[in-house]
Amino acid sequence: MKKALSFGLAGLITFSSLALPVLAEDQPAAKPPAENAAQDAPAKTKARADRTQRLIARFDTNGDGKISPEEFTKGVDVAFAALDANGDGQVTRDEFTKRAEAMKAARKEWVVARKSGATDAEEKKAKFEALHAFPGWRVRMFDRADADKSGGLSRKEAEDLSMAYFKRRDRNGDGVLDASDFTRKK
Repeated sequence: MKKALSFGLAGLITFSSLALPVLAEDQPAAKPPAENAAQDAPAKTKARADRTQRLIARFDTNGDGKISPEEFTKGVDVAFAALDANGDGQVTRDEFTKRAEAMKAARKEWVVARKSGATDAEEKKAKFEALHAFPGWRVRMFDRADADKSGGLSRKEAEDLSMAYFKRRDRNGDGVLDASDFTRKK
């Protein structure tokens, strides 16, 4: 019995020592996490630059590649009108939440279409961008933006919140937003 167990164990060790290197050849070697991050960095940088260019294109009405405070305010007015579903001059939490949920669903559809190479990816992107009210506006910010705690956002509250965002983003203090204001600090 001991001999059979010994031979069985020796056979298993021999097989595994022969088979494992062959099995390992079929699998690509795992890259260290640092190397994966280094390869993903250019893709993330490009994606960030693309988002920045879309944002600038959306607000830059005179085509100079910069967003002035006036252009930004016009964009806020358009976004506010889109959020104010019933047109009463107040954006309620419910209106805000419904728009955010619709935007999230449209973004998900666009991403799936883009990754799968679907022919309607550009159409889905346009739908998402049409719903995308304004950068930096999230449901969790609603209470903070509702300065008078009325349960709704007035146009003034929306403009105040947006101008605070504008000032925060204007990293070089030149009074306009351009691509350099959206780069990550090193």
